[in-house]
Amino acid sequence: MARHFHSVDHNDRLRVTKRKDGKREVFLKLTKEQIERARASDRFEPGHEVQILTVDHDQDHLVMHPTMLLDTSRTNFLDARYDQIGTVVLEGFGKTGIIEPDHVAEKLEALPPGFVKDYEISLGLAYDYRFIVEQIEELTDARTLIVSRNRASEYDAETKTFTLAYREFEEARKAINRITNRARDASSDVKEITIHNALAPIVAKQEKQIRVRRNPMTKRFQEVLQGEGELDDEDHGALVDMVTKDAHRIARSQPEKLALLRDEVQLATLDSLIDKFERMLGKSLSEDEWQTFFTEHPFILSFVFGYPVIQVEGHASVGGKKISGGGEKIADFLYQHELTGNTALFEIKTPRTPVLASREYRGGLYGPHQELSGAISQVLDQRYQFQLHFATKVVTSERLDLKSYAIACCVIAGTLPTETATQKSFELFRRNSRDVQIVTFDELLEKLKQLKAFLTQAGEPEAKS
Repeated sequence: MARHFHSVDHNDRLRVTKRKDGKREVFLKLTKEQIERARASDRFEPGHEVQILTVDHDQDHLVMHPTMLLDTSRTNFLDARYDQIGTVVLEGFGKTGIIEPDHVAEKLEALPPGFVKDYEISLGLAYDYRFIVEQIEELTDARTLIVSRNRASEYDAETKTFTLAYREFEEARKAINRITNRARDASSDVKEITIHNALAPIVAKQEKQIRVRRNPMTKRFQEVLQGEGELDDEDHGALVDMVTKDAHRIARSQPEKLALLRDEVQLATLDSLIDKFERMLGKSLSEDEWQTFFTEHPFILSFVFGYPVIQVEGHASVGGKKISGGGEKIADFLYQHELTGNTALFEIKTPRTPVLASREYRGGLYGPHQELSGAISQVLDQRYQFQLHFATKVVTSERLDLKSYAIACCVIAGTLPTETATQKSFELFRRNSRDVQIVTFDELLEKLKQLKAFLTQAGEPEAKS
């Protein structure tokens, strides 16, 4: 199963060259959008190439060059991913048959669990297993890590090469997985009982005691999550990604770990957010309740567009003088492009808003429901009012960073139709709605789930060699 979210022409993104010694080198070409998102336009031009792989077919070496490629890296964009180790080599895995750019994604997808398989991210060990590299760097001066199916583990101080037998790599990887799973179990126990005990008195029910699990590691997590004791510095290195309660101490004792901790906290928050979203979809909630939900979690709406956006105002006035209120027309949300300042308006309905008419129009086609058409007209009128009063608004609201180059409009309404005919009608309608983007609530939920799957690297199925 391919890990890329979008269809990619690998020939446009990759270049493969053959050296005189027979080895092949793979280069990734940076896109304009990628550079702009990383705010690196002053340092790199579109088409700038970064070497990501070296392939040695004779030695059966797939050599990765781990580089910070995610555009969210910004300050360290294109820096080496690890402090010391510059190359990670897979030896004896038979993944060296790379001749054309199209072969790259195929070979990466077939890598064993524990390795990043998307060249757009940063090749090397998957995020959960970074501790393996960190400990090798702490124990040695290694510059190269070889994960080998052919050789035993050893360290060559002369060449600064650390060879890790694949069997031992797998043992370490599975041990990390066990720790992660135990921490999640403990976290679920504590969350469940904590909320139960907070709500029980309201309905005159008895409080519960947390069931102490037998496994010492899980029990330790429970104690920490309840505030009974704290982790020492040695614990931080292995468990920092699961312990959010100790963030202030980590900031003081190991500030370099804080960024890693933040990422894992966001992942745990995302998991909880998905559960909340699913529960809300099962209820009959008002537009105001959904607007409150998106106000509390503004990043969800940023998934609608293919560029970074930030929320400016909820219930934004699009008429009158100020964005914060006092106008005749009110948009549910006003967003802006994080880099260009271009604005976007959102109209939020509910998941129960019908998107298609109940009666067939003709020939198996269904027209848009009047509530959806009304929402589209509403947001278009809001855009008109906003454009009409834009100059006054940005001055009186002191928001000169806002721009109205081409104000985007989006309606969040309903859920995807389930029948083939209605799905066809819905897609025909919204894909031809050029001025207003139409997104359903279940599509937003799916985007959250895709993000979670993207961020979660552990627990992948064994790949066939």
